[in-house]
Amino acid sequence: MPEDPIYLRADEVTVGRHDRIFVTQYEAPGIERDNAGKIITLRDDPFKEWDLWAAGEIEKVMIAHVPIYPGWTVRVDGKQKFAAVSLQSLMGTDEWYFINLTTHDITPRMILHACGEILERYGLPRDRLDIAAFEAIRKTHSRLVDKRRKVPN
Repeated sequence: MPEDPIYLRADEVTVGRHDRIFVTQYEAPGIERDNAGKIITLRDDPFKEWDLWAAGEIEKVMIAHVPIYPGWTVRVDGKQKFAAVSLQSLMGTDEWYFINLTTHDITPRMILHACGEILERYGLPRDRLDIAAFEAIRKTHSRLVDKRRKVPN
């Protein structure tokens, strides 16, 4: 079972006139405990460096090509062979667009496809930031406001 995320750093990136903050965190694969709850061993994660590198590469593509709506989040898990993208300010913390790394490579095209699918489901433009549309969508569709809401199809 994974432990709580470990925050490694926060980077502020300026894109045009807008600032974005990217938080890099690492979720350890977990620890093993005995019946009394005492730690037996810490599990080693041979994918840690690759996961962090891949997430950083995905973020670079998103910074350069995706409208900077607040809440973009990236997860990569080399052990389980997936990358995931979410616009958490709308999708909430438990909905993701997954990329299966056993059948797909992480390419700029695949990243843009994933982000575009999310934006399209919410009716947001793929080519520019539209704060008014984002705020209107957030009021009616945000899962952070109401967990019962669904991601539009």
